[in-house]
Amino acid sequence: QAKAQLEQSKVAIKRDSTQFARQQQLLQSNAISQAEFDNAFATYRNSVSQYQSAIASVTQAQENFNNTEVRSPVRGVVISRNGAEGDIASAGQTLFEIANLVGYETRIFLPVQDWKAVKIGQEVNLRVSNERESSARGVVSRKSPQLDATTGLGEVVITLNTIGPNIYPGVLTENVINIATKDRAIVIPRSAMVEKVETIVEPESNTIQLQRTYSVFVSQGDSIAQLRTLELGIEQGDRIEILSGLNTGDNIIVTGQQSLQDRGAIRVASGSSFQSPESQRVAGDDQPGNRQARQGGGRPGQGGNAFQNMSAEDQAKIRQRLQNMSQEDRRAYMDSLRTANASGN
Repeated sequence: QAKAQLEQSKVAIKRDSTQFARQQQLLQSNAISQAEFDNAFATYRNSVSQYQSAIASVTQAQENFNNTEVRSPVRGVVISRNGAEGDIASAGQTLFEIANLVGYETRIFLPVQDWKAVKIGQEVNLRVSNERESSARGVVSRKSPQLDATTGLGEVVITLNTIGPNIYPGVLTENVINIATKDRAIVIPRSAMVEKVETIVEPESNTIQLQRTYSVFVSQGDSIAQLRTLELGIEQGDRIEILSGLNTGDNIIVTGQQSLQDRGAIRVASGSSFQSPESQRVAGDDQPGNRQARQGGGRPGQGGNAFQNMSAEDQAKIRQRLQNMSQEDRRAYMDSLRTANASGN
């Protein structure tokens, strides 16, 4: 810009100097007045001043350019450039965006149970989605003081202190946080539990609350199903820690338990066995061991002879049909079988 003004000043001073020389000749021949000559002289002197000012501006701009150095406040990688060589940069304009490879942050949102258990300063392992090995390590730097009113989740901010080559801005990661470690814990699959939901109406506050209770059926002597109410601990995927209600070695029923009643009669189907609660160390990504399954039976006082008299193929079809039914349809179907059995007796 300063150089452009200098070029304009050169053109102006050349024009005005020629005009001034012409006016000087006209004055000598008395062709113009002294006032007209004075105006031409003033115009010429103004052009000279502008030319000298333009030279000074170019000199100052060149000096500023020589002393200019664009520095980033952080070490990192340029991920965006908003200008090119020769462009005019205005005050406050963003020229470059720099990604700092140290000090990355990632935010996760946890259910209230896990959110309460996570502590500031706790170590976190991160891996890029669909990869098994950890790509970065970090620590929990801060937690939101309250839960989100819409989702009911709590925000946890993780600051990365060690990163691998697969970590970059915008990548989707899985964060592994060891919330708690217990060396001897009783663990059962979620599918083995029976969940009961009761609706409680508070007349004073005119609100409705849902009260949930969890239980399992334990086999006693391969003939009686006993209902056990559970107190739950750590939950991870399909595995749930049992704080009370079960003991190591108890045989829990994992198939057909939704249709059982406490102290109901059961019979072990051919090829089936029991599943025992696992006593193991619970932490991180530990995987549960494989256990055998247990089939459920009928209600108290009903022997299920109609089912016994069926062929193995028909029994398999009924089991398959029951698995695809809802809980209400399954109960209705079992009642129809028991009615048929009572009629046959």
